[in-house]
Amino acid sequence: MGVNLNVMVLGSNVYYTISSKVVEISHQREFEVVVSNNLEQPYRSNCFDFCLSIAVTHHFSNSDRRVQALEEFREYLVQGQRAGVCVGL
Repeated sequence: MGVNLNVMVLGSNVYYTISSKVVEISHQREFEVVVSNNLEQPYRSNCFDFCLSIAVTHHFSNSDRRVQALEEFREYLVQGQRAGVCVGL
């Protein structure tokens, strides 16, 4: 499987206890990573062609916050683009 080298990949992590090491390793490998959460991402609206969220949404304290997180997540997508969301049980 080939890799499109023209794709920019950005990542964020909210686990502050491990984030500094994750960010350090990511920057050494020339990845763009920030420490943030789904309710306060530092990205502008309509700026991504694809978003992926893995094992995040179920950590929010109630269903209203989960819906809010998913709505915020959708805000980052260019209209008509898709997101992948994997939710733990």
